[in-house]
Amino acid sequence: MLPFAPSWVDIANKYRGQTTAEGRLTLVVMQGSSREPKELHWYGRVSDIGMQSNVPEVNENEARQLVRWILSFGRK
Repeated sequence: MLPFAPSWVDIANKYRGQTTAEGRLTLVVMQGSSREPKELHWYGRVSDIGMQSNVPEVNENEARQLVRWILSFGRK
């Protein structure tokens, strides 16, 4: 059975060095992710359940702080 989501380390390593990663992932935290197979970030590696929106529980600043923290787990 596939996991529901990638690990934080996997996320950080996938997006390491990408200048648009923080903004893109902040939007994913805020708005959720697509459930269309072609648009899933981790197609075939995690379950087909998309991430739900976190609005209004998380504001943009909180989402950005979370993304920065997750991206800090990557290999340097």
